[in-house]
Amino acid sequence: MWDVITRKSTVTDALPLGVILTHAATGSEMNRSCVISNPETQQKCGWGCPYTYPKFTIADPAFTFSVSEQQTVLGIVDIMSHVLEHYFHHTSNTPVQDRFCESLLLTIIDTAPKLMDDLQNYAYRETIMLSGSLALCDFLNMGYRGDWASHDLEHAVSAVHDIPHGGGLAIIFPQWMQHALDEGNVGRFIQLATRVFHVSTEGRTDWEIANDGIAALRKFWDSLGAPSNLSDYGIKQESVEWMIEKAFEVRAEPGNFKPLSKEDARQIYLASL
Repeated sequence: MWDVITRKSTVTDALPLGVILTHAATGSEMNRSCVISNPETQQKCGWGCPYTYPKFTIADPAFTFSVSEQQTVLGIVDIMSHVLEHYFHHTSNTPVQDRFCESLLLTIIDTAPKLMDDLQNYAYRETIMLSGSLALCDFLNMGYRGDWASHDLEHAVSAVHDIPHGGGLAIIFPQWMQHALDEGNVGRFIQLATRVFHVSTEGRTDWEIANDGIAALRKFWDSLGAPSNLSDYGIKQESVEWMIEKAFEVRAEPGNFKPLSKEDARQIYLASL
């Protein structure tokens, strides 16, 4: 099976798959994707093909009532990260897709704190569950591909250290944003900051607006109780080079919006400690 995951073998068919959703996060109920860890090689790879979309899905929010507070938070981070991965792209004329992404983020930002105060609330669980389904079902990213370097970097972290995926994303994604921001792409960061986090533009430079948007995302995830540093999981600097090697084994140049070198990955990991 590992030959399939690492694309040494080509899939031409698959057994029919049904999904009963018990955690709102990955969108597996409406996508073709999976992520598999290999503890022997310390690799974690995403994979999917046209034959692995579910034939049916049962999505009942009540099935997520027993998900713990922390795992609920990490699921929300994962959902938002999927939307943000789509959002960072260079394709022209995507106002519809952009607004889809922004409205989904705004809905999650509004609902998540309410859910954290009432984990048995059916309506809040329902909203987060549908958000997870829409975030990664090839609906938001019609006509283009987003960045996805943050996921590649996080997969290497959790492959080596076996930490929760959403926890790793909560740490790495804002650091990736800080590292990826430059004069050529600042407009996309400004759009996110103003439309989603309502950052004021009056008397502010483009750079300040963009950075305030990144800080607002970090503050929101902190408010939910998400981790902010790799050291929260006991990960130290001596692991950085090994995580870089594992990330680049899976993808030679992570990132589409901002392709990363090994030195870029090193800086992001070090800033995440």
